[in-house]
Amino acid sequence: MYDTLTFPDIKTVGILYDSSAVNSVVQVEIAKKELENKGIKVEEQTVTSTNDVHQAMSAVARKVDGLFMVTDNTIDSAIQLVKDIALENKLPMIGTSKEVIEKHGLATMSNSYEDYGRQTADMIIRMLEDDLNVSQMPVEMGKDFELVVNEENAKKLGIDPKTISLPN
Repeated sequence: MYDTLTFPDIKTVGILYDSSAVNSVVQVEIAKKELENKGIKVEEQTVTSTNDVHQAMSAVARKVDGLFMVTDNTIDSAIQLVKDIALENKLPMIGTSKEVIEKHGLATMSNSYEDYGRQTADMIIRMLEDDLNVSQMPVEMGKDFELVVNEENAKKLGIDPKTISLPN
């Protein structure tokens, strides 16, 4: 996300996640690789329950210039606290979930669950019409993405929401 959205002053990104959630660990590894390839340092902070979120978020907030939020149920359960600490520390919070960003973060590139539903239906129709086994279907990625900006949080961070855009 940080290579799509422009934040030139970001040198270190914090990632807060539940180390026991396999999906989160996978997303963190992908994000770390991409960020580090762009010369951005990554500070990871893990939790194992919502009880750990305050301490972990407070610790990572002192070390970073921004946050990248992976899809993580434990963190999402305490997202209001994460938002409060991020705003208190003037940290832009980029995420993977449109729903979380609309209420708590700064921005994300997202496609909707409705789009996923249509794409899945199209795949099922092709599978049935071509008499394919699920194992014969290629994996597909989402196709239509939109920039989602939380204008209220942008203003609280001193960022003009209109300056957050896709690259030309």
